[in-house]
Amino acid sequence: MRIRDATALPHVGYWYRLVGESATAVQSVLALVHVLALDAARTGLVGVRPLASGALEVRFAVGPAPAGVDVALYDVRGRRVLPGFQETLEPGSYLRVLPARNADPALPRGVYFLCFRAGEIRTAQKVALLGF
Repeated sequence: MRIRDATALPHVGYWYRLVGESATAVQSVLALVHVLALDAARTGLVGVRPLASGALEVRFAVGPAPAGVDVALYDVRGRRVLPGFQETLEPGSYLRVLPARNADPALPRGVYFLCFRAGEIRTAQKVALLGF
């Protein structure tokens, strides 16, 4: 299910209640969800951050038209060390989690570059993976 909030401002965090209704029309809150609104009017990489689990959280937007998106992680020598994903996406804001620490072979700590490509847009962001 995909829900769009037309009143959300780009790069602002919002809390939403996920409400369910039983067969007897009784409503109850199923979950609280926190989201960061992104600017879907422009295609681009919004941010990437390492998670405590060793994965990488990648936030990006596609818009105003559908685009083929390619995200991958490269080492400082330019070798593609984590394929990430390639898919054609509709306009909108996206969050993907890449399992960097679960890669085969596991990525050692160090400096990497997350590369984002969508149509004519090319962006790279430096990422430091630290060992704990």
